[in-house]
Parts: sequence; structure tokens; C-alpha cells
Amino acid sequence: MIIAEFSNFWLVMVHVPKAAGSALRSILRRYKDRALNWHEYLRIVKGIDQRHSCLYFDYVQAKLLTKPLPLKIIVSIRNPYDRIYSAFLFNQRTKHYHRHRLENHPRTIWFKKPFVDFVKEELSRWVTDYRQAAIKKEALEPVGVHFAPISIFLTDNNGKVRSDYFIRQESFADDITQLAKELGWPTTPPVVEHCANGRPPAEYGYLQYYDQEALTIINQLYEDEFLLFGYRILQKLPK
Repeated sequence: MIIAEFSNFWLVMVHVPKAAGSALRSILRRYKDRALNWHEYLRIVKGIDQRHSCLYFDYVQAKLLTKPLPLKIIVSIRNPYDRIYSAFLFNQRTKHYHRHRLENHPRTIWFKKPFVDFVKEELSRWVTDYRQAAIKKEALEPVGVHFAPISIFLTDNNGKVRSDYFIRQESFADDITQLAKELGWPTTPPVVEHCANGRPPAEYGYLQYYDQEALTIINQLYEDEFLLFGYRILQKLPK
């Protein structure tokens, strides 16, 4: 997460996991010298994953709601079918758990299963836990935070989903260019450092790893993401 003060607005970049959030943060750093104050939150502190924090946490909202300047909330988003499979791969391959001393967490064994088994047997419980935690204003469990619904990251203390700019991973460069224009920043063509080389095709690149039951489960668990961000819900796997 980034919270930065500019001369005429406050910027909040909400880092949604596995949706080009690292790329977005890297691009925004190019404009750091224009900011009066710049803060990045990248650690896990007292059980709160600050990198992937939610707007309803007091330490975020307390800093922003009393500010007289306009607030610009920026978030990167991604097709749920691709995001959830990408999150599964990340949790299988990453050194994230070792880095944060989470390797002995009981839920890490879930990633030893095949993807479709993980979706069918474990994912529903996890997403339910995250939604309940959000309602209770509790910190999200840092193991598996990558599977939390995007709406949770954008919901404020009044239950309102808030964002001003959506940067889609599928159209990252164009969206970043448009954002820079609207904020009055230079519009040099962005280079997507983090995800350009391994990014799947925009049209449902990871569906080859799904079966019909897994597709239906994702449709149910992340229905609000499809509706909020206009991604197409598929009733059947494409042939």
C-alpha cells in the first residue's frame, strides 16, 4: 500500500494481491519526487499484512478522513479466474512464508493439492473467513490473503466500496497512461516490470487449469468482483 500527499490531493494505492499490484507500485514510484510526503507499507506488523491492507483499518482511515485535500484511491484489478489461479501458483512457489516466518502455518499444506482440489475442498472456507473478518473489522490472515475478494480491500468503515481509478492487469499500460493524464503527470509509456513476461493472454488465460465444478465455485465465491468490475461470468468452460 502507498499513502502519499501531493500538493492538491492525497493518493492511496491499494495493493490487491495477484493483480499487478507490484507493477503498479513500481510505476507510481516514478512520481515519488512530486509528492510532499510518501509512505509505503510493505511488512506484516502485529498480524496485519500492510502490503495488502484494507481501507477499513484504523491506521489507514485515521490518516485520511481528517485531511482537507481530495482523496484519490487507485487499485489494480484482474479477472477472477486468472487471479485465483495465479494466487495458487504464488502460494505453491513463493518464499513468502519463510520470509515472514509463516512456513509452519497449518493452512500452507493446502497448496500441496492440485488446483481444482484446492478450490473444491478449501477455498470456500477461506473466502468465508475473510468476508467475516472484514465485517468484524479484523485483520486478514496473512497466509492466503491473495485469495481475499477484491471488494474487501476497498470497503471503508461505512461499508462503502471506494475507489477512483481501476487499473486492469489486462490493459495495464493503457490504464496507467490514462491515469497519468488525469492526474497531470508525464505520460511516458510504462514498462510492466513485474508481470509482463509471464502474464497470460487477456482472454481467460488460466481456464485450461479449471474443470466445470471449479469454475462454478469461483463464480459463486467472487460474484461481487465480476459484477463490480464488469468481468464476464462464464457458465461453461470454453472449448
